Amino acid sequence: MVLIIDGYEVSSPLPVSQLHSKYQLLKANSLSVLSRPARQVEASEKCLYVGQREVAVVAPGDNVNMVGSEDATTCHIVILRDIHTGVTGVAHLDNEEPNDFLTLEREVRDRKGVRQVTRELDTLEYSVSIVGGYNDENSTSEEITEMLITVMQGLNARFILHLAC
Repeated sequence: MVLIIDGYEVSSPLPVSQLHSKYQLLKANSLSVLSRPARQVEASEKCLYVGQREVAVVAPGDNVNMVGSEDATTCHIVILRDIHTGVTGVAHLDNEEPNDFLTLEREVRDRKGVRQVTRELDTLEYSVSIVGGYNDENSTSEEITEMLITVMQGLNARFILHLAC
């Protein structure tokens, strides 16, 4: 349906190289996150770890305080939050095949206990953050990012991209 970056609808193909040069708020948000120091997470913090090729979804009221992942070199960690329900999913993607992202979107949309609320809304709306990837010699990271952008543009939902770093 639509991808929103910095308040603008992005419906045409978008080269990865233009993400930060064209969208300054996205760039500022990304730089802000990158400037924060790393924080060690303790198991007592009720955290859920998402490994490579895994997807996890939590809803408000779940006994989880944070969901996270690590070690995304060419991989991408995608955080997808349903704006209306607060259901949040995290996926650690390592290839440019869309099925893993589609699984993440479906799991967030159909989360037990909030599925009915989501179905009654006219438009699904998601907040999206993408973390990981670098300018590797095989362009693997670029292919994953471009796949994510293309898939978001083609789904029947509004995806608001807040972070890409």
